[in-house]
Amino acid sequence: MAKEWPDLREAQIIALFRTPWPKQSYQRETNVSGMYSKKFSALSRSGSILVIYFVSNLVQVPPGLQDMVVNICTTSAIGYTVLLHMDLYTIFPVLVVLPFL
Repeated sequence: MAKEWPDLREAQIIALFRTPWPKQSYQRETNVSGMYSKKFSALSRSGSILVIYFVSNLVQVPPGLQDMVVNICTTSAIGYTVLLHMDLYTIFPVLVVLPFL
């Protein structure tokens, strides 16, 4: 606007504007297209949509039921982790500490 109509009062005000911030340098930009796999982007996107759907429905449930669902999920996760470690211990005891061997 300031270049097209320099005689306007607003254009003169705009022309005087200076920002205290330095101009953006684009030299530090990196190409991130190789950081994700196009094969699994659809799966991760659909998975995140499902997680958001279930979490948003969980938030609408009364607090008592929310606590119950969260406690059931955490107890189940811990219980199955303990069972997995017990199975690993019966196979080879070192696998409990270092399961990648």
